[in-house]
Parts: sequence; C-alpha cells; structure tokens
Amino acid sequence: MKKLLLILIGALIFSACGYCGDPISERSKYYCKSSDGYYYQGGSIIIYRRIPLEVDKDSFEVLSQGYAKDKDQVFFEFHCIKEANPATFEALSDYFGKDDGHVFWRASIIKQADAASFYVNETGVPMDKNHVFVWNESGYGFIPSPIDLDKDTVEQVESHGVLHMLKDKNGVYWQGSRLPADAESFRARESFWGTCYWEDKNGKYCQRWDHNDRNKIFIVDGNGKVLN
Repeated sequence: MKKLLLILIGALIFSACGYCGDPISERSKYYCKSSDGYYYQGGSIIIYRRIPLEVDKDSFEVLSQGYAKDKDQVFFEFHCIKEANPATFEALSDYFGKDDGHVFWRASIIKQADAASFYVNETGVPMDKNHVFVWNESGYGFIPSPIDLDKDTVEQVESHGVLHMLKDKNGVYWQGSRLPADAESFRARESFWGTCYWEDKNGKYCQRWDHNDRNKIFIVDGNGKVLN
C-alpha cells in the first residue's frame, strides 16, 4: 500500500511538472509561456491550474510575483483587474499595487486608500498619508487601523508565514487590537512548537483558530488566555 502511494505521488509530481513552461520573468515563477501561448500556472500537485492568458505579447510584462500587465490590461494572477489603468499601474509588492486613481490588494480595491501617497514600508506594512492599514478581521482585505499607529516605527512582525502582527514604539497589535505585550522586546520566535510564533521578555504568544468561525483568529499567551 505504501509503495502504491509513493508511486501515485510520484506520478502526480511528474504530471504537474509536465505542464510547466518557461517563466517569463525572474520576478515570478507563475507567469509562463510555451508554444501554445502565455498562461498563469500555480497550485499544488493535486489541485493544479494552468490558465491561458489573452495578452498583447509585445507589451506584456511581469511586475511582481502576483502582478503583470500589458498595454491594455492589468492582471493579478489570472484575474484581469478591470478597474486598473495599465498606463499608470505599478506593483508595490507581491500583493499590493496602485495606479493613478486606485490602490489594490490582490485584485480588490482598498477604497479608503489615497493612491497618490500610498506605499508599503520595508517590513510590508501598507499606509498612506492618512492611515496605516490593517487586516479586516470581519471581512476580506485591508482597512484603516482603528488604533493610531506610529508610521515612523510601525513594522510587521512576521513569523513562519503568519502575517498581520504589527508593533510600533508604543505597543503590539493584532488586526486592530492592542495586545498586552512588551513592544521593545517583542519579536518572532526563532524556533517554535505548535502555534506559538512570538515572544517578549514576559513569555510566548500563540495563534488559535476559532472553531466556530474559521475567519476568526485568537492570540493567546503561554497559559492559553485570549488577548485580542
């Protein structure tokens, strides 16, 4: 049985890789071309997508891991962003972009953002002249932080791919909630067990899913006390 499973996995890997064409740019491995045209490819070895793109080949360019454009349209992955202006669109990171009138997270418009002043700082925190933006816990995308964060010192404390934990000189924050953690010593853990991803001088901080709502995430201390 184990041997059969290994053979099946090997066949799936071979099958998936058989679809791979030539990446168009070093900026992304997902935008590719082959003899039959341009396409976006991605997914796992079990759920694999190879989606043809209708593009102008002479002007098509890859901007980041997620964004690409030609003279007529802007793409996030295989989605054409109808509201985006290709003449002025720029990718600010793999998942944020803007044109002369809108700011985008993936293919969605951040309605409250000022396009002229919007940027993503070097740690991945999005902001404009008016706001620092945080993940919308009750929805999908980014909203202005309900807490006034210090723009000069705010940073994302990413730990093992877990995003949206921020800190500034005044405190530590999770999706708009201030946590009772020590900002000066708060950091991502270099090693962890389970889902404890951060620590400060007082202890460890962990992520827990709400079993009743998979969009809800709790931050708990080392004793399991919910903090947000």
